[in-house]
Amino acid sequence: VVKHGEHTFVLTCDRLIGPRTIVLRPLGPVLGALPFYAGVTISGAGKAQLVLDVGALCDAAQSGERSNAGPRRARARVLVVDDSRLAREAAARAIAGAGMSVVTAEDGFEAWELLGERRFDAVVTDLEMPRVDGFELLARVRREPTLRGLPIIVLSSRSSHATRQRVLEAGADQMIPKTSHRRALVEALATLIDVREGARREA
Repeated sequence: VVKHGEHTFVLTCDRLIGPRTIVLRPLGPVLGALPFYAGVTISGAGKAQLVLDVGALCDAAQSGERSNAGPRRARARVLVVDDSRLAREAAARAIAGAGMSVVTAEDGFEAWELLGERRFDAVVTDLEMPRVDGFELLARVRREPTLRGLPIIVLSSRSSHATRQRVLEAGADQMIPKTSHRRALVEALATLIDVREGARREA
């Protein structure tokens, strides 16, 4: 019996081994299209083991999707990063309203930990945050081979030409002012995610 958020569902398996402490790594571009897997870990015997994505399984259980329905999850999952609770929740509501699954983080440090634990289809991040700011988060993601292709949108109140140029040079796919209509954010996300999915299928 598995619980995820407010939902409870049942999985069948061959056997239960017991709890393990693992280091979860992203699947990378080759295996990233596999449905219902959050990442991969290495066992004590040196074997690669795929780790189930509980959130994706929960979405599939709610929608009735079968595991062989295709390589894409039931809903795209977006990580929203902002130290402002109001801004974070506003962006999350807009994205969720478009049918995407949303996970939030209060700063770049928490976001980086989440990126190491789960698989995401895109990231929406602010720039000015404590501990790890948006620029450092961009740098970390683009340095990580398994995350380099992850679409990233910067949502910021800093809209000068110099800032925009620096953001794009740091590796962001787009920069959108916080004053823009939320529809612009949702449309940009949908486009970037579709382009990435198309590239995966072609590969």
